[in-house]
Amino acid sequence: MKGLNTTLLLLLTGLLAGIVYASTFQPSLKSALVLLPVSLFIFGLLHVLHSRKQSTSVFTGAAAVLVFFSLGLLAQTLSNPLRLPNHYINQTDLNADSNFVIELEERLAPGISQARFTAQVLQHNTAAATGKILVTIPKDSINRALDLDVGNLLYVDGLLQTRFPVNAPYQFDYGAYLKSKGIFGQIRLTKDSFIKISSDANSSKFSAHRFRSYLKSKLNRYELSPDSKAITYALLLGERQDLSPQLRQSYVDAGVIHILAVSGLHVGILMLIVQFLLKPLGNQKKTRLLRMLIVLAVIWLFAILTGLSPSVLRAATMFSFLQIGLVYGQRRAGYNALIASALILLLINPNLLLDVGFQLSYTAVFFIMWLYPKLEMLWKPKNKILGYYWQLICVSLAAQVGVLPLSLYYFHQFPGLFLIANVVVLPVLGFILIYGILILILALPEWLPKLMVDAYDFILRLLNNSIGLISQADYFIFKSIYFPLALIPITYLLVFGLGKLTEKFNFKNVSRFLIAGAIFPLVLLALKLKQQNEFYILNSYRSTSLANVDEANDLSLYLNSKTIDTSRIIKGFKENLQIKNISIQPLKSIYNTPEGPLLIIDSLAIYQLEELQPKYILLTQSPKVNLDRLIAYFPKAILIADASNYRSYVKRWEATCENRKIPFHSTYEKGFYSLD
Repeated sequence: MKGLNTTLLLLLTGLLAGIVYASTFQPSLKSALVLLPVSLFIFGLLHVLHSRKQSTSVFTGAAAVLVFFSLGLLAQTLSNPLRLPNHYINQTDLNADSNFVIELEERLAPGISQARFTAQVLQHNTAAATGKILVTIPKDSINRALDLDVGNLLYVDGLLQTRFPVNAPYQFDYGAYLKSKGIFGQIRLTKDSFIKISSDANSSKFSAHRFRSYLKSKLNRYELSPDSKAITYALLLGERQDLSPQLRQSYVDAGVIHILAVSGLHVGILMLIVQFLLKPLGNQKKTRLLRMLIVLAVIWLFAILTGLSPSVLRAATMFSFLQIGLVYGQRRAGYNALIASALILLLINPNLLLDVGFQLSYTAVFFIMWLYPKLEMLWKPKNKILGYYWQLICVSLAAQVGVLPLSLYYFHQFPGLFLIANVVVLPVLGFILIYGILILILALPEWLPKLMVDAYDFILRLLNNSIGLISQADYFIFKSIYFPLALIPITYLLVFGLGKLTEKFNFKNVSRFLIAGAIFPLVLLALKLKQQNEFYILNSYRSTSLANVDEANDLSLYLNSKTIDTSRIIKGFKENLQIKNISIQPLKSIYNTPEGPLLIIDSLAIYQLEELQPKYILLTQSPKVNLDRLIAYFPKAILIADASNYRSYVKRWEATCENRKIPFHSTYEKGFYSLD
């Protein structure tokens, strides 16, 4: 990669290492504050010594990497909101009903039966507080939710939920996801549990939101179908809350959901449009600078309008560096812009590194830069239309190949018709963006002709119907794909090896590719051999369910009810383990687990069995049992209560065990229990 700034790459590597280290080992703020000046002193000393000799040194470079490692360490440590003493998690009496003053910050996509917001805590009881929370409003209070908007101040009375139990292994950990977004609690509002203190979003940070709401109110005066409005809001305003679940799923299954998230694709198209419109300015040095400033202004105005979401922020930053690089004639402006933008964004918000969208977007852009030219060279059609579509196919292939390992790891799904869907969408996306911007502009003074609205609605309906048709080909959507973390680096080695082969077919490149190809099945075999017997008590509402994976990779589910939906449970196991066979069996009273016998005590409360000394006891179906007598009978057993019991029973058992210092696990509070 001739022209690549290796210094920037090394500094980014140091920063990434510091962020990962801080995320993994959680060092103290004091150690991070000490390491930074020490590393700066070492770098400064080495730099002065070698500048006198007018030479560079490996040690100076290593010291520079250490400085950025320290910066990553410090940035990640400072980004932890729990370090603040007035964070609501660090305050007492959270387990009781509390009073909060909160400010609604963002309206999220609604759930099946609830409206959702993120909010900033301003006050907890009588003390000033800080921290983000998730606010949900159930269906029975939805009429009051319609009156709420971003920027509203609310007085809230309720119980803050700080635990988000996972019902079964290998399922989505919602609590961990919220924590990655800086959210550590959730509060459910009822129609009588909150009072709106202020309805005016006075803060300047809500100005863009107010303007977006104003644009939406103007557009709502015209007859557009609900789905067309939802697509317009998503493409131009960065708001996907109005997308119906069916429409969203169609775009997911077709492999084009990325076009509904304002990101690098939209910013890039907008940049190309503005550059084309400014082409008459010429290519002199002064006009290049003027063109750059105009393009940067348009990019950042669009970013602010769409709410400065992480995807838009990283795209705007990256294209800003790209514009600057092009003006100053850098040969590898693309690669250097990518590195520099990542460096800046991670210094500002190191938590972006763990964001799936951040990883996917940067990987996609890198592979478009690296792989697209290689693919394009494979065929040079003379027909311009064929050439245009060939370029679209190459771009889509390059991006899809780049994100494929990460997509399989995170989502375990692959849309087989992604190429067809992208060929349908991408050629018209630029036109739809321009048309949509024009629609919004004309809607402001209410000069929008009905014919223009009808034509726009027809185009969006046609687009949605095409995507819906593609998404219905279920046999081309591959789901529940087993793809563990260890396969990601191996897959990228294969891809880079193949890329090298397209550059030069020689013994060295062939050997690299074959070695990577040989490692792939070896890793799968090693993971299969490493797999051990696993036994779990699941958290199933009002029922009892167990799961066992034996040494032969067979999954057995033990249920006390035929009405339990096992699809999500089975899906999680299939995606994360090499499962061969699946069986569903009725529940038994005694099991031999990897760690010892498990005794199940149900509503019959039978447990006095001779010569049985269980290591685990599962209480189910609210047995009327004297817990003190049970503990005396089995003093060494670990007690577990699942979600088939009355909550009042579980609370009483938990209090008894706490007083007796006996291990107790409630799946209501802590989720599934692993017996291994």
